[in-house]
Amino acid sequence: MKNQKNFKAVFFFVIINVVCFASLVAQVPQLINYQGVLTNPDTGERLAGTYSMTFSIYSVETGGTAIWTETQDVTVQNGIFNALLGNVNPIPLDLFDGSDRFLGVKVGDDDEMTPRKKLVSVGYAFKANNSDKFSGKD
Repeated sequence: MKNQKNFKAVFFFVIINVVCFASLVAQVPQLINYQGVLTNPDTGERLAGTYSMTFSIYSVETGGTAIWTETQDVTVQNGIFNALLGNVNPIPLDLFDGSDRFLGVKVGDDDEMTPRKKLVSVGYAFKANNSDKFSGKD
């Protein structure tokens, strides 16, 4: 009887840990941290204040139609700003399928800045690439 109680306790512990681990692994943040410096294009002076910024992701470097977009009010201090892309409109997890992606940034009613910035991986994202090799596996 004692072994049966221990088995139930261990089984319960394992199930709880598997469920907790699975929920932690499954939750990929749909955010990208983006930082930049905003200056007056005529004088080069660093700007300060709150600006409406539109961020768009494209599949092409120039032209084309955005495949994702959102607008945020972004605080700029001494020209420096930080935005969490996907904070307003979540970025679909399948948006990054291995194809090139480019970020366009627009401030207020101005034209989108050029050139668009190519989005690239961070070091640990290469490790995540291994997970694709296990698709369809338990």
